Amino acid sequence: MIRFLENIGEYFSTNYFDEDFAKKVLEESNHSKETLHGFRQDISKLREKYYSFKHQIIETRLRTKDKILETHKFHTLLLDALGYDGKLNDYDTPFHITDQEVIPIRHILRNSASNKINLMVLEIQPMIRVNIDEPPDGLFQQSYDCETEETSSEQKYHRSQWKEVFEIEKDLKVSPTVVNQCISKIALLDKSERPNFILVLAGNKLFLIEPEKWMRGSYLIFDIEELFSIATGRNLDLYTVFYLLVGKDTLCPDGQSLMHVLGENSHKSAHEVTQDLKEGVIHAVEKLANEYLYYQKTILNRDFDETDDTFEKEVRDDCLTLVYRLLFIFYAESRPELGILPIKNKTYLKGYSLEMLRDLEQVHLGTKEAKNGYFFHHSLYKLFGLLYEGNRGDQESFRINSIDSPLFDESKLNHLGYSPKVASQTLPPPPSY
Repeated sequence: MIRFLENIGEYFSTNYFDEDFAKKVLEESNHSKETLHGFRQDISKLREKYYSFKHQIIETRLRTKDKILETHKFHTLLLDALGYDGKLNDYDTPFHITDQEVIPIRHILRNSASNKINLMVLEIQPMIRVNIDEPPDGLFQQSYDCETEETSSEQKYHRSQWKEVFEIEKDLKVSPTVVNQCISKIALLDKSERPNFILVLAGNKLFLIEPEKWMRGSYLIFDIEELFSIATGRNLDLYTVFYLLVGKDTLCPDGQSLMHVLGENSHKSAHEVTQDLKEGVIHAVEKLANEYLYYQKTILNRDFDETDDTFEKEVRDDCLTLVYRLLFIFYAESRPELGILPIKNKTYLKGYSLEMLRDLEQVHLGTKEAKNGYFFHHSLYKLFGLLYEGNRGDQESFRINSIDSPLFDESKLNHLGYSPKVASQTLPPPPSY
C-alpha cells in the first residue's frame, strides 16, 4: 500500500488500490524510462525546499497572513515541479458563482482543442501541525472568510489574511466561504463550466477531487511529508508515481488522461470482484443450507418436507442473511476509520473478530471433538449479538455501538436464529479446548 496516499471513500476500488498500485500506475503511464526518471528528479528536488518551508511555518512565529504567503510560494515550487507554470495565476479574474459571489481559484486550465476546463487549482492554509494539542483545520473546517470572531487560534479566517496572495473587490463576496462547500459548489456547476478535476493545495497535503466522485464522498489525499520520508532507496519510484497522479500531463492532457485509464481499470476490477463475490455468495448459501439440513436430520433426527417451497425459501433467506452479516463485518473490520468495530483493540481482535476466526481456520484439528465442535458457531453468534445489542465496554474492554438493523435481529430469522434458549435445546455444548 502507498503510505503517502489515502484512498478516501474508495476513489479507486479497494481491490485495485492494493500493494501493486504503484506498479500499475507506472505501467499505464506509457512514458519512457528517461522521462519517468526526469519526473522523479523534479519531485525529489523539492525535498529540502519542503523542510525549509515547514521550518518557517513551525519555528519562526509567522503571522497567519505571512504563513499563507509562504505557503503560496511553496505551492508555486510544487506546481512548477509537477509541470505547471506556478508563477501564473487567475486570481485577478475571480471565478463567479453569481454576479456578487466568487470563489478564489488559483488556476483554471483548459483543453487546448475543446476549451473544456480540465482542472481548477485551489489553495488553502497549510495543514502542518504547529500546536501539538490542536490539529490543523482541513477541508471541512478551513474558510476563506469569516464574518464572526470565532476562529481557530492558529488560523484566522478573513480575506485580509490573503491580501498578499489575492484580493477580492469590496463589492464582491467570497461564497461559499468554507473550503469543502466551495468544492461542492464547483462540483454542481453546469457540465460546460465544471472541471474534470479539482486540485487543492494545502502545504504538506494535496487533495485530488473528481466532481462526480466527490459528491459520493470519494477523493484522494497526498501527504507530501510522508512521501519525502519513505521515497528512499528502492522506493524512489514513489516520486514518479506522485508526479504521474497529479502532474499536468495527467490532469490536463490534450488526449486521454492517465487518471481516466486508472479509473476504468479500477471499475473493471471492481466488476470482476462483484462477479466473484456473487459466485461466492451462491456457494456459501449452498454450503450453509446443506449443513443445516444435515444437522437437523443426522444430529437432531428431525424429519421435514424438503419439497416444501415455503421451507426452502425460509432456509435460503436465513442463509443469505448470515452471509450478508459476514460480508458487513469483513468490510467493517477492513475500514477501522469508520468506527463500526474496534479492530485495533487487542481484546476484540484476539477474542471476537473475524480476523481471529480466519486465523483459527488454518489451525490443524487433531481430535474428533475439535473437528465436530461448535466454537466457530458460538463465536459468530456472539459477535452478531454484540453488533445488534452493542457493548458499552470499560477501560479494559472495548465499545461497540448498537446497530439497529434487521440484518442482526435474530427474531427475523426463520430457522437459523440463535438465542441461549434455542442453543440449549438444539446444540450440544461446545467442546472445551
